Parts: sequence; structure tokens; C-alpha cells
Amino acid sequence: MAAWEATAKLVEAGHNWSGHERNVALLNTADGEFSTVSALTGFDFPSDTRGMALVDWDNDGDMDIWMTQRTAPRIRFLRNDNHSGLPAIMLQLRASQSNLHGIGSRVEATTKGGRKLVKTLRAGEGYLSQSSQKLHLGLGQDETIDTLKVRWPDGSIQVHEGSLGGGQVFWEQGHSPTHTSFPTDTPQTFLPQPEVALDTTHSRLIPHSPLPLPPVPYVNQDLELNYLRAQGKRQLIVLWATWCLPCVQELQALNQAQESLKEAGISLLILNLDDMDRPPDQRIPQLKRFSRKQGWTLPSGLANPSIMEMVDAARETILGRQWTWSIPASFMLDEQGSLISLYEGSPSIRQLLDDQRDLFVSGLPRNHALPFPGRWYVAPYPPDHMALPELLHTKGHSSLLASYLLTHQPNSQEDREKAAWLAIESAKTIVRDNGALAERLIALSDSLKPNQIEVLRAQAMLAQAQGKWADSRALYQSLRARQPGDVQATLTLAWLLATAPDPDERQAQLAWNMLEEILDPATETNPQRLDVMAAVQAAMGHTTQASEWAKQALLGLPEDQRNSSPIAERLKFYSQGKPYTLPGG
Repeated sequence: MAAWEATAKLVEAGHNWSGHERNVALLNTADGEFSTVSALTGFDFPSDTRGMALVDWDNDGDMDIWMTQRTAPRIRFLRNDNHSGLPAIMLQLRASQSNLHGIGSRVEATTKGGRKLVKTLRAGEGYLSQSSQKLHLGLGQDETIDTLKVRWPDGSIQVHEGSLGGGQVFWEQGHSPTHTSFPTDTPQTFLPQPEVALDTTHSRLIPHSPLPLPPVPYVNQDLELNYLRAQGKRQLIVLWATWCLPCVQELQALNQAQESLKEAGISLLILNLDDMDRPPDQRIPQLKRFSRKQGWTLPSGLANPSIMEMVDAARETILGRQWTWSIPASFMLDEQGSLISLYEGSPSIRQLLDDQRDLFVSGLPRNHALPFPGRWYVAPYPPDHMALPELLHTKGHSSLLASYLLTHQPNSQEDREKAAWLAIESAKTIVRDNGALAERLIALSDSLKPNQIEVLRAQAMLAQAQGKWADSRALYQSLRARQPGDVQATLTLAWLLATAPDPDERQAQLAWNMLEEILDPATETNPQRLDVMAAVQAAMGHTTQASEWAKQALLGLPEDQRNSSPIAERLKFYSQGKPYTLPGG
């Protein structure tokens, strides 16, 4: 399982798993070696072939190929135009004493020149593939077969003596083989289909359905705080930088075409990426000077890390893998503010107008998500409105997650429970760094699914992070009352009881009794638990024992963390015969 998870992470990170590898055809040179004839035979397509079946499709005595690909085209036919004129036999078997098709039969053919040909009829060849059940025997210069022997699946053997030339042979178990010539009808002509030429100036990514986005703030050219959200019309947001020549070229084209875009129902917004670490009042004058020099009248503003994080998460939600940022990049929002297209590179004005007219307007919306023509072979599936927030949580974008969940309330019970879980888990990770946002997420989770025990845990963690020791103790006590035996709650409560700043609130003996309920002090090796045990013992006046356990806790940490660990500071107190107390006393 660990190997599969590691493989999945590599694929999500953009690595290829049997991808971008051209097909290979090898020729047996009959001297123990093989030669590559991939390009010579026209076999080396870069289409990630998965399954392959050999069959004499046009009944002319040579084997043709059907292939299935992971990428477009999903199926491909390769006709074998054998111009050598050499004969071949197509042998079809039918068993009577075992499986009807004679699967497992072994055929040995001896040619006029003494060469032996051996074939076995198998069920399944290669990956998810089944070739023709007719066995192909190429005769070469020998022209005929003198002896044909079959060992049937039941073990019985039949031998046919007599000359067999090129053609079709049908052999039923217990009977003599029947020989017929290949049909003289002209086989059906297959016209090769031209490969689809891709526009390499940009790549375009369309979701299966409009993807709701969280409202993200940006500063406009007048230094006003605005949000990316529904405008009642379609909007193209372009991310660019002054040092990016393709960006400047794209914006020149958009500036010239903005009236036609406006008439078609597309509003424009260009967001600059220069110097994002500088304050807006220093960036805007530079942006205005550059725009005046270019003669642009495009609505503009400043990009920020939140916008970059949102675009990054949206792309990964659609495609299922991470990507490396490149600009120019842009995205189109529909009338409700949902994402309907992502562009990397510079899309043409014609492409933008077509997308404004066609994307998610009529017909089957998911057809737009295909970069090539074809037919769906699976039924439509509903959009997963929790995919983006789940990815935002995974990436640690708690602010975007809160913004999304506050503006896109889930409807189904399943989605409400998932949203509640995402909110509370995200809150736990930021209680120390952003208490205000953690508090919002806790309240949001509680509104989606009231009376969760994890809400109580997050509230206790937040109070502890804010130094509200009495509130934190009370919350952990409530948590233990609702969930007796909760190890982490017990450890934290014992720590708070033993290290309370006010001596009157310290309850070291009670803390020790609680610890003995969940662990064995004589055999404990976990650094966190040893640290709590040391603090409780020090509060009870046993600083020698506390020092010993604190030293063991430090030894349990990686060597490069020992000197910087808070346990080392607490050890200094125990070495001086003092207990450790939390700040505030």
C-alpha cells in the first residue's frame, strides 16, 4: 500500500507512469537478438498504447493490429500491407472434448524445407488484450506445410500428413482439416485519419462542470480592495509580469480587442505579479507607469499569493496533478463566478470569443472538457463540490478554505459532514498561527454539524494556544467526560494541571493519577509522554525523577532537534530543583 501511495504522489506531482513513451516494434533476427523496426513499420506512435490485438482483419493472410491508447485516439487500426507475396496459413481450431475454441491447444507445423513452426492458442495476450483465435503460420519461401500436428487441451494428439499451401484451414477435433483459399474479394479500404494538429501557443484546460471558487481579494489600480467573484457576465483574468515578453504581447492583443470582447460579453482584468512582497502603494505607481508607456487602457490590479494558490488548487482539482507555474496564465469565470477555463500561454482572441459563446451554455457541458473529438463511454457524473475545498485543506490554504465554505454552503448531508470535517481539521492546524481564522473555522464547522466532539477539542487547543489556561483546562475536562480514555486529551489536561501558573490551581497528584490510567511510567519511551510525566513529577516535588525523564525524552528526539527543544529548557528548571510553570504566574 505504501508503494502505491508513493507512486500516486509521483503521478500527482507531474511524473509520468508509462507516459510519453513511443511504441516499440522489435524484429527477431533469428540469431538470438532483436532489431528495432519501430519507425520503419510506422509503429512508434507517442500515444501511450495499453492493449494490442493481432487479427487478419481484411482476410488477406497477414496480421493487422488493433490498439487501444490511454490518450487520444483511444483506438487505432494498423493495416499490414505485406507486399512480399509470401504465403501464410490461418488455422482455426474447434475442440470437441474440452473447451469449444480449443484454448490451450499446441500446434506444430513442419514446412517442406524442414522448418518447424510452433504456436499455442491462448486466452488473453498482453495487458487486457485478446488476439484472434485463428493461428497465423507464415510459410516464407517454403510455400507449403507437409506435417501439421495438434495437441488438444485434453492431451490427445492429431497429425495431418499432406501438403497444405497458403489459405484458411479449419480443423475440428476428431476430423481432418479443411483447407480453403483466402477470399478473392477486394478487402475494405481503410483511409488513414490525419492526426489532430495541436495549437502549441497555449494549452487550455476545461473542467467537466463549472468549478465554484472562493472570493479572493485583490487591490485594483485605484488602491481599492476588491474581490474576484460573480460579475453577472463572463470575465477573463490574466496573470502577467512586466519582464515577461509573451505576457506583454498578449496584453497588446487584448488591449486592441477589448471593445469586441466587451460586445461579446467578456470583461477583462489583468493582475500583475511583479514584486508581490512589496506593499500595494509601492507597486501601483510602477504598474501605472508601465501601462501608460504601452498605451493600455485595460482594467488592472495586483496579484497576490492567495490568487496564485487558488489557481494552483483549481488546476490540480481539474487535472489531478501538480504543475509548475508559468506565465502568461489566465482563467475565465462564468456569470456566477465559477471557473470554466484555464489557459497556459496566450490564447487567441478567436479562442476566447468561441469559449465565451460555447462553454457551458448548451448541450452536454462535459464535452467541452475533451481536447479531442470522441464519444463518452461512461455516464455523466455529478460535480464534486468538495474536491476543491479538500485540496485547499491538503495544501494548507486555510483562509481560502474558509472563504470557499462560507460562500458555497454544501447542500447534501454527506457534503455538509465533509465540509465540517475539513473546517475543524484545518482549524486545528492554525490555532497557534492564526487564532482569529481558527475561531471562524470552528464556528463554521459547528454550524454545519453541531455537537461534534472535535469542535470541543479544537476549542480547547485554541484556548491553550491563546494562553487561556483555565478555559483550556475546562474544555479538556469536558472532552474527557464525553470521551473517557482519550489519550491526547488526558496528556494535555495533565500537563495543564501540573504547570498552572497559579499554585492554587495546580493539581499535580490528580494529573499523575490520570497519567497512570493511560500509560505505564516504568516502560514509557515516547518523548511527548516522558515530557508530561517529568512536568507532573516536578510539580509533585520529585525533580530528580523529572530530570531523568526529561533526559530520556531528549534522547528520543532526532539529534538535530535536541538543543532547540523546549524540553531542554524545562530540564534546566528540574536540575535546579524547580517545577516548570506556564507563563502568567
